[in-house]
Amino acid sequence: MKSKYHVIEIVDNKNIIVNYGKRNGAKIGDLIRVVQSGESVIDNKSGANLGELYLIKDTIEVYEVYEQFSLCNKTMTETKSFAEAIGGIVKTTRVKVNINVDKQAISNRNIKPDEPICVGDPLIVL
Repeated sequence: MKSKYHVIEIVDNKNIIVNYGKRNGAKIGDLIRVVQSGESVIDNKSGANLGELYLIKDTIEVYEVYEQFSLCNKTMTETKSFAEAIGGIVKTTRVKVNINVDKQAISNRNIKPDEPICVGDPLIVL
């Protein structure tokens, strides 16, 4: 994968520096995918190579922007109800559910990355 943006430093397990800065249009709150190269996707009817399926290592967020780089981290939002004081907690989550598919056609392609985030990993700005 050829990407003009990549991880340039791993500060600690909560902070990553990327070469995407103010000059590139970076703004606080921008979401960035850290990816790993994957396998080619081939159209089963035409045989055409449709491109590469990138494996998403994680999605991080820009929290501080400099001229030529940005500091990023990962945050989670929890929604709690006002009744927390009496023990009632409301949390919103997203869950993947099964799709009705032809089970004989399942490829079992690995779409989860094998490695943790590393210096030099390519980025996709969302």
